[in-house]
Amino acid sequence: LEEAGVDDDTLIIIAGDHGEGFGEHDELEHGFLLYNSTLRVPLIVSSPRAQQPGHREAAPVSLVDVLPSVLDCLEIPATGRFGGASFKPALDGQPIEPRTCYSETIAAFAAYGWAPLKSITTADWKYIETTHSELYDLRTDPGELQNLFDAKTEQSDAMRQLLADMQAQMVEAQLDEVAL
Repeated sequence: LEEAGVDDDTLIIIAGDHGEGFGEHDELEHGFLLYNSTLRVPLIVSSPRAQQPGHREAAPVSLVDVLPSVLDCLEIPATGRFGGASFKPALDGQPIEPRTCYSETIAAFAAYGWAPLKSITTADWKYIETTHSELYDLRTDPGELQNLFDAKTEQSDAMRQLLADMQAQMVEAQLDEVAL
Protein backbone atom coordinates (compact mmCIF):
# COMPACT_ATOMS: atom_id res chain seq x y z
CA LEU A 1 0.00 0.00 0.00
CA GLU A 2 2.88 2.36 0.80
CA GLU A 3 4.60 1.55 -2.50
CA ALA A 4 1.36 2.29 -4.38
CA GLY A 5 0.91 5.49 -2.38
CA VAL A 6 -2.55 4.57 -1.13
CA ASP A 7 -1.79 3.73 2.51
CA ASP A 8 -3.19 7.08 3.70
CA ASP A 9 -6.46 6.44 1.84
CA THR A 10 -7.02 2.76 2.65
CA LEU A 11 -9.35 1.29 5.24
CA ILE A 12 -8.19 -2.17 6.29
CA ILE A 13 -10.41 -4.57 8.19
CA ILE A 14 -9.23 -8.00 9.26
CA ALA A 15 -11.79 -10.34 10.81
CA GLY A 16 -11.85 -13.99 11.72
CA ASP A 17 -14.88 -15.96 10.57
CA HIS A 18 -15.03 -18.21 13.63
CA GLY A 19 -13.09 -19.27 16.66
CA GLU A 20 -11.99 -22.80 17.31
CA GLY A 21 -12.94 -25.17 20.08
CA PHE A 22 -9.95 -26.89 21.60
CA GLY A 23 -11.97 -29.06 23.95
CA GLU A 24 -13.86 -26.23 25.66
CA HIS A 25 -17.39 -27.47 26.28
CA ASP A 26 -16.28 -30.75 24.62
CA GLU A 27 -16.16 -29.09 21.18
CA LEU A 28 -13.02 -29.95 19.24
CA GLU A 29 -13.61 -27.75 16.21
CA HIS A 30 -16.38 -25.22 15.51
CA GLY A 31 -19.90 -24.92 14.19
CA PHE A 32 -21.85 -27.13 16.58
CA LEU A 33 -22.01 -24.94 19.71
CA LEU A 34 -22.43 -21.23 20.45
CA TYR A 35 -19.94 -20.58 23.24
CA ASN A 36 -17.49 -17.70 23.10
CA SER A 37 -14.62 -20.09 22.37
CA THR A 38 -15.97 -20.32 18.81
CA LEU A 39 -17.94 -17.07 18.54
CA ARG A 40 -15.28 -14.56 19.59
CA VAL A 41 -13.05 -13.65 16.69
CA PRO A 42 -10.35 -11.09 16.05
CA LEU A 43 -11.52 -7.85 14.47
CA ILE A 44 -8.75 -5.42 13.59
CA VAL A 45 -9.40 -2.11 11.88
CA SER A 46 -6.80 0.21 10.47
CA SER A 47 -8.19 3.53 9.35
CA PRO A 48 -6.06 6.49 8.29
CA ARG A 49 -8.81 8.77 9.58
CA ALA A 50 -9.07 7.17 13.03
CA GLN A 51 -8.62 9.75 15.76
CA GLN A 52 -7.51 7.21 18.37
CA PRO A 53 -5.05 4.66 16.91
CA GLY A 54 -4.59 1.60 19.08
CA HIS A 55 -7.99 1.93 20.78
CA ARG A 56 -9.37 -1.35 22.03
CA GLU A 57 -13.16 -1.52 22.35
CA ALA A 58 -14.63 -3.61 25.16
CA ALA A 59 -18.27 -3.49 24.02
CA PRO A 60 -19.37 -6.50 21.98
CA VAL A 61 -19.71 -6.01 18.25
CA SER A 62 -20.70 -8.47 15.58
CA LEU A 63 -19.41 -9.27 12.13
CA VAL A 64 -22.76 -7.98 10.87
CA ASP A 65 -21.53 -4.55 12.06
CA VAL A 66 -18.65 -4.54 9.55
CA LEU A 67 -20.66 -3.41 6.49
CA PRO A 68 -22.36 -0.45 8.23
CA SER A 69 -18.98 0.53 9.68
CA VAL A 70 -17.27 0.45 6.29
CA LEU A 71 -20.02 2.56 4.76
CA ASP A 72 -19.81 5.01 7.68
CA CYS A 73 -16.01 5.27 7.45
CA LEU A 74 -16.17 5.87 3.72
CA GLU A 75 -19.07 8.32 4.14
CA ILE A 76 -21.28 6.28 1.81
CA PRO A 77 -24.99 6.45 2.62
CA ALA A 78 -26.48 3.12 3.62
CA THR A 79 -29.29 2.06 1.31
CA GLY A 80 -31.45 -1.00 1.62
CA ARG A 81 -32.12 -3.05 4.70
CA PHE A 82 -29.37 -4.88 6.50
CA GLY A 83 -28.51 -5.65 10.09
CA GLY A 84 -25.75 -4.25 12.18
CA ALA A 85 -24.64 -0.86 13.40
CA SER A 86 -21.53 1.17 12.75
CA PHE A 87 -18.68 0.92 15.22
CA LYS A 88 -16.92 3.92 13.63
CA PRO A 89 -17.16 5.98 16.85
CA ALA A 90 -14.90 3.38 18.52
CA LEU A 91 -12.22 4.16 15.91
CA ASP A 92 -12.24 7.70 17.24
CA GLY A 93 -11.98 6.48 20.84
CA GLN A 94 -15.64 7.21 21.54
CA PRO A 95 -17.92 4.78 23.33
CA ILE A 96 -20.38 2.85 21.22
CA GLU A 97 -23.93 2.00 22.16
CA PRO A 98 -24.26 -1.39 23.82
CA ARG A 99 -25.67 -3.87 21.36
CA THR A 100 -27.07 -7.34 21.39
CA CYS A 101 -25.26 -9.84 19.18
CA TYR A 102 -27.17 -12.71 17.56
CA SER A 103 -25.72 -16.10 16.66
CA GLU A 104 -27.10 -19.33 15.36
CA THR A 105 -25.93 -22.69 14.13
CA ILE A 106 -27.74 -25.46 12.32
CA ALA A 107 -24.62 -27.57 11.75
CA ALA A 108 -25.50 -30.17 14.39
CA PHE A 109 -29.10 -30.22 13.14
CA ALA A 110 -27.97 -30.77 9.54
CA ALA A 111 -25.40 -33.42 10.49
CA TYR A 112 -27.19 -35.30 13.27
CA GLY A 113 -30.76 -34.01 13.59
CA TRP A 114 -29.96 -32.25 16.88
CA ALA A 115 -31.84 -29.10 17.81
CA PRO A 116 -30.67 -25.91 16.10
CA LEU A 117 -29.06 -23.39 18.47
CA LYS A 118 -29.70 -19.66 18.67
CA SER A 119 -28.12 -17.21 21.06
CA ILE A 120 -27.90 -13.60 22.01
CA THR A 121 -25.03 -11.94 23.80
CA THR A 122 -25.12 -8.63 25.60
CA ALA A 123 -22.24 -6.96 27.42
CA ASP A 124 -23.16 -8.91 30.57
CA TRP A 125 -25.20 -11.96 29.59
CA LYS A 126 -25.28 -14.86 27.12
CA TYR A 127 -28.47 -16.81 26.42
CA ILE A 128 -28.47 -19.97 24.30
CA GLU A 129 -31.84 -21.29 23.19
CA THR A 130 -32.09 -25.00 22.62
CA THR A 131 -33.89 -27.99 24.13
CA HIS A 132 -32.08 -27.27 27.44
CA SER A 133 -31.58 -23.50 27.33
CA GLU A 134 -28.56 -21.88 28.94
CA LEU A 135 -27.84 -18.54 30.59
CA TYR A 136 -24.40 -17.24 31.57
CA ASP A 137 -23.32 -14.17 33.51
CA LEU A 138 -20.31 -13.12 31.44
CA ARG A 139 -19.10 -10.69 34.12
CA THR A 140 -18.44 -13.48 36.62
CA ASP A 141 -18.25 -16.49 34.28
CA PRO A 142 -16.54 -15.54 31.02
CA GLY A 143 -15.80 -19.21 30.31
CA GLU A 144 -19.53 -19.98 30.31
CA LEU A 145 -19.20 -22.83 32.79
CA GLN A 146 -22.13 -22.21 35.18
CA ASN A 147 -25.55 -22.38 33.54
CA LEU A 148 -27.83 -20.02 35.48
CA PHE A 149 -30.94 -20.60 33.38
CA ASP A 150 -32.96 -22.23 36.19
CA ALA A 151 -31.47 -20.12 38.99
CA LYS A 152 -32.06 -16.71 37.32
CA THR A 153 -35.54 -17.18 35.89
CA GLU A 154 -36.30 -13.46 35.59
CA GLN A 155 -33.09 -12.84 33.63
CA SER A 156 -33.70 -16.00 31.57
CA ASP A 157 -37.19 -14.77 30.66
CA ALA A 158 -35.84 -11.32 29.75
CA MET A 159 -33.15 -12.79 27.50
CA ARG A 160 -35.61 -15.20 25.89
CA GLN A 161 -37.88 -12.24 25.11
CA LEU A 162 -34.93 -10.21 23.78
CA LEU A 163 -34.11 -13.08 21.40
CA ALA A 164 -37.75 -13.35 20.29
CA ASP A 165 -37.91 -9.59 19.68
CA MET A 166 -34.70 -9.69 17.64
CA GLN A 167 -35.95 -12.61 15.57
CA ALA A 168 -39.25 -10.82 14.92
CA GLN A 169 -37.30 -7.98 13.29
CA MET A 170 -35.41 -10.30 10.95
CA VAL A 171 -36.43 -10.42 7.32
CA GLU A 172 -36.07 -13.71 5.54
CA ALA A 173 -34.60 -13.31 2.08
CA GLN A 174 -35.05 -15.80 -0.71
CA LEU A 175 -33.06 -15.98 -3.90
CA ASP A 176 -35.22 -16.42 -6.96
CA GLU A 177 -32.57 -18.47 -8.66
CA VAL A 178 -29.22 -19.82 -7.55
CA ALA A 179 -26.66 -20.59 -10.23
CA LEU A 180 -24.47 -23.58 -9.39
